[in-house]
Amino acid sequence: MSEKEWTAKELIDLYRQWSDEKWCAGFMDPSPDRVRDFRTWLHASDFQESVVSIITDYEFEMLEEFRKQEREDQCEGGDR
Repeated sequence: MSEKEWTAKELIDLYRQWSDEKWCAGFMDPSPDRVRDFRTWLHASDFQESVVSIITDYEFEMLEEFRKQEREDQCEGGDR
């Protein structure tokens, strides 16, 4: 998987998933060691397979289209 810029929401959701899978807890304290473990998991070569269950291509496409429309509305000066 190529490096991507994760949004804050995506990272928090992924941290919750990782915490639940590893510790059976919805959200573990963000100690430096835990965050380091999470980052290792996030950057693992097999991560793409585990993230597919959370974020699918069509969800990324929806986000892309949403952001595109938001930019278009801002350019048009629309307040919807």
